[in-house]
Amino acid sequence: MKYEKELRELSDMVDNLYMHGRLMRSAENKPRYYGSDILLFPNEVYTLKAIAQEEGINQTELSEKMFRTKGATSAVVQKLVQKGLVVQVDGETDSRISRLYPTEKGREVYQNHLEYDMRYLEHLSKRLDISLEELAQVNRVLRLMNWDFVQRRRRGETIAAE
Repeated sequence: MKYEKELRELSDMVDNLYMHGRLMRSAENKPRYYGSDILLFPNEVYTLKAIAQEEGINQTELSEKMFRTKGATSAVVQKLVQKGLVVQVDGETDSRISRLYPTEKGREVYQNHLEYDMRYLEHLSKRLDISLEELAQVNRVLRLMNWDFVQRRRRGETIAAE
């Protein structure tokens, strides 16, 4: 009986995660300026964030990190290059592998985005009635779920049990 209750609770959690994902994706249609004169969609600013956090990353590594196809990653990177937020530097030993770096403007937008996120989180924390212990437990479960998902994906397994 306990096992059935755990499965129902886990099912409810997964349903809530899907709902949260849909809500977040709906917000991705709304571009923002992030304290600059450059309009960015969330997928662009989160790609910039990944590049700023790991300067010198190549597009293959970036694709893997963001769980995107190489083509989708390339399209976003090209937009960031055109907007003057990222530069591509050819590899020293292999010019086919370019490294990605934020420009000064890119670093500024990245910092502004971090500040924007922090303001959002401050407002969110005031609205949520959740203890630090509860929040830590939710994060622990989400990290375990993400780890399991990534491990299964790396092994080429399907995500759902068959």
